[in-house]
Amino acid sequence: MKLLQLISLFAILGSGNTISPAATDIANSSDNHHLRRKKRRKIDDAIHILMSLRKDKTAPSQDPSASSAEEAAVDGVGSAEEADARKKRPFGCRFCEYKAATARNVIRHERTHTGEKPYGCRHCDYKAATASNVTVHERTHTGEKPFGCQYCEYRAATASHITEHERTHTGEKPYECKHCGYRAAQASNVTRHERSKHSSDKPTAGAGAGATADV
Repeated sequence: MKLLQLISLFAILGSGNTISPAATDIANSSDNHHLRRKKRRKIDDAIHILMSLRKDKTAPSQDPSASSAEEAAVDGVGSAEEADARKKRPFGCRFCEYKAATARNVIRHERTHTGEKPYGCRHCDYKAATASNVTVHERTHTGEKPFGCQYCEYRAATASHITEHERTHTGEKPYECKHCGYRAAQASNVTRHERSKHSSDKPTAGAGAGATADV
């Protein structure tokens, strides 16, 4: 049916968007009213087919490259996440693969390579790579203990010392031996335990005795 309609289209319509002279002659013929209506319907049908064909021809087709891009976006989720992570850490160390979100962090890190220690204690010759380390050190001179235990009157120069101390109240032992069920409140105790109980290079008897003490 559509093939016949297309044949009618080419017979009735000329090129372009205008109706051919043959179509005009049909519309203006002296045939009876019924024939004119029938021919007019054919013309209208032909025009409708033409417009449909032109619409299909001009309709935007799916761009294969766009489809490929969408597939690549799906397949490359990990790559996109990695790229995002690199944007969040744009500063890199000159000596290794370390990256950071700020230049200050990279400068501080690079001192582990160069050995630079620009900060000095006001009371002795102690030097450090960071100002915070000097601040903590100077408390050994001043006796300052700004951090306090929430369970007793104990005070310390650093927050980490308070955290370790408070485990004597809570019983928390977050560090675990890799070889057995031994747990401790301090990572150093687990290290000593592993060396004394699970290593062929065991320390001396005195050191081994201290390894079992759980703080």
